[in-house]
Amino acid sequence: MPDKTYIYKCPSCNRLFKEISLISGNFSNNKTYSDLKKLPSMRFGAICLMSCFHCNHSFWLNKLKPINAFEPFDELPLKYANLAHPFFADIDAYFNALYSDLCENLNEEFFIRINIWWSYNDRLRANRNMFIDDNDKLDWLNNTKKFIDLLNPNNSSHKMMRAELHRNLGNFDKSLEILNTIHLKKYDKLKKAMINECYNKNNLLFKL
Repeated sequence: MPDKTYIYKCPSCNRLFKEISLISGNFSNNKTYSDLKKLPSMRFGAICLMSCFHCNHSFWLNKLKPINAFEPFDELPLKYANLAHPFFADIDAYFNALYSDLCENLNEEFFIRINIWWSYNDRLRANRNMFIDDNDKLDWLNNTKKFIDLLNPNNSSHKMMRAELHRNLGNFDKSLEILNTIHLKKYDKLKKAMINECYNKNNLLFKL
C-alpha cells in the first residue's frame, strides 16, 4: 500500500519531483529467479539509486531531504500534482556511480554491483540479448568477479549468490561445491534447481 508522497529537489538541475513510499504489499505471487531477485520489485530499502527524469543526474534518494510530504491519498496541491517521478538507475548509471564520488562505502558498492548483475539479467527476463557488444560483456564479467569478492562466504544468502554467479561464469564445479555447503531449508528448492542446471551445463538465469 502507498504511504506518504514526498517532494524532492534534484541536486543537479533543482527541478522538483515526487516519490511515493510504500509500507506494505502483497508478495504472495512474486516470481523468484535464480539470481534471488523477486518480481515485482518494490522500493522498500533504505538505500536507492535513482536518476532525475529531467537531467538524468543520478543520486541516492535516501540522502535527499524532502521539501514537503503528504499523507496517503491526500490530494496534492496543483504545483505538485503533475511532477514527474524519478526512475531507477540503468546499467550505465550504475557503472558511472560506481566509479564516481557517489559510491562512498562498501554498502553502496554492494547495492550498485548487485543491481548491475540484476540489470543484465533483466534483459533476459525481458527476452532480450544479455549483452550489447563485447565491451558490454567485459563490463559484466568484471562486475561479476568483483561482486563475488564482496560476498560473505559464511552467509547463506551470499552463498546462494556466489553459487549462482559462478554458475553464470560457467564454473559449474565451483558452484556445486558452494551449493553443497548450504543447508538452510528455505533454499532447498532453489538449491536443487541450481544443482540440476549445473549438471546440465546451463549458465543462464532461470525462473524457479
